[in-house]
Amino acid sequence: MESCLTDIIKLCEVEKEKSRLQLFIALAPLFKDYDLSVCGPIGEAYAEEILGMIKAPKLTKGYDGIISDRKVQVKAKVLNRQLNSGFYVAINPSNFGFADDLLVVVIPVDGTKPYHIGPIAFDLLQYKIDCRGLYRYYYNHILETVQRIELAQKKYYENYF
Repeated sequence: MESCLTDIIKLCEVEKEKSRLQLFIALAPLFKDYDLSVCGPIGEAYAEEILGMIKAPKLTKGYDGIISDRKVQVKAKVLNRQLNSGFYVAINPSNFGFADDLLVVVIPVDGTKPYHIGPIAFDLLQYKIDCRGLYRYYYNHILETVQRIELAQKKYYENYF
């Protein structure tokens, strides 16, 4: 990893006159095993480092990796404002149905650490299909589902242990 960081620093020094987008494109080959969207690689790297995700091979259809023997679709979102009911992650219909779980990685722009919601089984989540056919999973619905699961687990443990 240290040599990769050294390469990035050298490349940044050489390319410092270019725009951020051009710099990202120049850096992209260093991250060849990742999907090359703006925050996707950050979400996938987070899942690997923090949650122990085993990365799926590049261009694997419909999921990004495996956590606890379950296929996981990682969605990273940059949070540049207050979370509200309109905050969502979207899945393209061509990628729908391949993963078992959804993992949302939230990347705040205020300098605080990224955090995650999930992984949570797609079967438990509500979605809406938008006018482009994308499956939208809204943050407030995801959070409500996570809270219901946690409450059910708490009641289970209270009753049986």
